[in-house]
Amino acid sequence: MSLYQRAEDGFPVGADSLLRSSYGPIPDTIEFQHHSGYHYENVVKIEGWEWSVTFGRWRALVTFADGWRGFTWPNLSPR
Repeated sequence: MSLYQRAEDGFPVGADSLLRSSYGPIPDTIEFQHHSGYHYENVVKIEGWEWSVTFGRWRALVTFADGWRGFTWPNLSPR
């Protein structure tokens, strides 16, 4: 498992052309799907990002304020 960090341009730090063209930029958000249901909450810490081959999108290893730590999906809905 490789965890990527988000660079200023939105792509993973050190992203090569394959990462850029196939995966796209890492989302710019701090809201993630909470583990206890189908709502989004701000996280305390984003530890890194991983590309989900199964779902074809970015997910992150995060820590919520209640102490739960794990992989979850970012909120991508338009604001």
